[in-house]
Amino acid sequence: MVIESLTIFEEFLALHSNDEIIVIPILCDVTHHELNNKLCALFIRVPKKCRNYILPFAHNECVNLPLSNLEALKSMKMYTFDKKILLNIYSFVNVVDIKLLYYMKHNAVVETLFPQYSRSRTHITSLYRSARNLNKSIPVLKLQEECEGYARECEKMINECRDSESEQSFSFLNNDKIECLQDIEKEGLQINQEEFDKFFPNNKKHISDSKIHTQYNIYTATGRPSNRFGNINFAALNKDTGERGCFTSRFGSDGVLIMHDFESYHVRLIAEAIGFELPKDISAHEFLAQQYFAKKELTQEEIGRSKEATFQILYGGIDKTVANEIPYFAQVQKFIDALWYQFNTFGYVETIVFKQKFYKENLSDMNSNKLFNFILQNIETERNIVIMRRVQELLRNTKTRLVLYLYDAMLFDTFVPEGQDLIRQIKDIMEETGKYPVRTYFGSTFHGMVKVKI
Repeated sequence: MVIESLTIFEEFLALHSNDEIIVIPILCDVTHHELNNKLCALFIRVPKKCRNYILPFAHNECVNLPLSNLEALKSMKMYTFDKKILLNIYSFVNVVDIKLLYYMKHNAVVETLFPQYSRSRTHITSLYRSARNLNKSIPVLKLQEECEGYARECEKMINECRDSESEQSFSFLNNDKIECLQDIEKEGLQINQEEFDKFFPNNKKHISDSKIHTQYNIYTATGRPSNRFGNINFAALNKDTGERGCFTSRFGSDGVLIMHDFESYHVRLIAEAIGFELPKDISAHEFLAQQYFAKKELTQEEIGRSKEATFQILYGGIDKTVANEIPYFAQVQKFIDALWYQFNTFGYVETIVFKQKFYKENLSDMNSNKLFNFILQNIETERNIVIMRRVQELLRNTKTRLVLYLYDAMLFDTFVPEGQDLIRQIKDIMEETGKYPVRTYFGSTFHGMVKVKI
């Protein structure tokens, strides 16, 4: 049923005000980021009553509803395949991510669902491949038909995985993790168009108001988000080619990019997990180098070699000789052994912060060191989400914005008149009273940033 009048919309609300709904947003342009797009229509399925509806908002053949009508849907509990996409369209408040339910139950990434395109749609798409906003011209009943099979698949997934909602970690993942990353996406990265065109000439269509939006995917094998859109990997922008110079401040001469970069982050995250106290007056890598080389005074070359040795030991396996000689690694090995024992005895392990369960039956070809690396990446991600939520709350009434998350660093588009005190407050939240020291860099672009003391 297509709802094209306020009267019918109010009847829909009265009939289904207490029902759970499945929501599928239909964007005007399927090739563009939802933040550089418009909502063409909203497909809604009411599973309890087996009813389907289309709410048009920008369709060529319909009497379209005003977008303000979306506010009336806020009180309804919604299930959607990708919560971040829906929140980037409108700020709904009671949304469950279907992919998350599947991910929590199976510890695996669900295949992306797409509407089942009709032959006529495929033909139209082939004829007008480069046309913008094609969905506005697809017959609305065809759109509904395409979404019906999609919605039924979503419904099956909800019924199969609904018990994931009762897990302790569900609220953290569905609200904190998804919404934190969605907040970063919506801010976008300011670009210098001339520089951007040099490195990413095929991505001009993704620029809106001199910004490009990133897209985080939390459903990876380890739970560590990837971040790419339009064939740009924002989590791995090259430091050497100059491509980082495409990104600048939205505030012009009143702005600067600030990056806070965690020092020896994984070494310190592990130390907290195992209850090992690292010194705060020197870097963790220097502390371990002193033990590798059995001396206090070290050269930069020795500290560099120490970093390589530490990562090789942590990720490649701890030799018994190393564990016997260096107390840090002895405790790490005990932690690894305890994880492996729990995994094999109880059939699952839990992440440290959010307590998400990963089940043995879902994780094939696992060994003790692989399991440790798996948990370590989750420790990093979960702590970062907690920290970023606190930072985002601090910035809620400021112009300064968190615009990029890089695992062991965070990039801020900083409004200079807000002063150094705000930068220090961000740094204090990230460092947690010195447990996780950060190095601070600034620059007019993201390339060639200079280290500074704050």
